[in-house]
Amino acid sequence: MARLPAFTALSALLCLLAAPGCTQTEEYEVEVLESVCIEETGIEGGDTQLTLEVAFDACLSSSCDKLVDASCEVELVDGVLEVSGSATIEAQTNGSCTADCGAVTAECSITVPVDTYLVRAGEAEMEYEVGGEPMECGF
Repeated sequence: MARLPAFTALSALLCLLAAPGCTQTEEYEVEVLESVCIEETGIEGGDTQLTLEVAFDACLSSSCDKLVDASCEVELVDGVLEVSGSATIEAQTNGSCTADCGAVTAECSITVPVDTYLVRAGEAEMEYEVGGEPMECGF
């Protein structure tokens, strides 16, 4: 059984004994990407700037959750666009929450030559052709 630090246990006890409006929160991190959307947003010296919007495998309740930070990174490694990201969420741990589901997203960009690339985020992969037909979001 995990032991709580004394100050955490004490603050939890004080919260339980306090007014009904007392809330407790905890932060957690999400790194699993649910989808990646790619938009060609500019051309620099023959290369194309890609803006990627990633959606995390997370759902925010408007009454209980707060997005602290969300970011993504993309780099070109041996012809593969490697995409990663993380989101930090502060969640209320007591009380009831609304069932609405707010998306958690972040944007990042990279400039690449016109070519066809494999886009990889964790285990998920898709192919993307720079200068080709606009694509739907993948994964």
